[in-house]
Amino acid sequence: SEPALSGITLIRASDSSKVALAKVAKTDDPLSIRAAVPATIAPGGYLVSWRTAGEDGHLIRGSFPFTVGK
Repeated sequence: SEPALSGITLIRASDSSKVALAKVAKTDDPLSIRAAVPATIAPGGYLVSWRTAGEDGHLIRGSFPFTVGK
């Protein structure tokens, strides 16, 4: 994955607001990217949406939910 062609968005489920993330960066895995989450985020549900370019240049995207406990 190429960070310049990739993006990660973190959305708070309770109010659909965006949570600020660090800049997208490479990892040791050539098929992965990362963006650091703030040290503390409020308990509740979140949705991670991501996008990147595939080897052929076509856009690939997906999302997954997670929950932060109290």
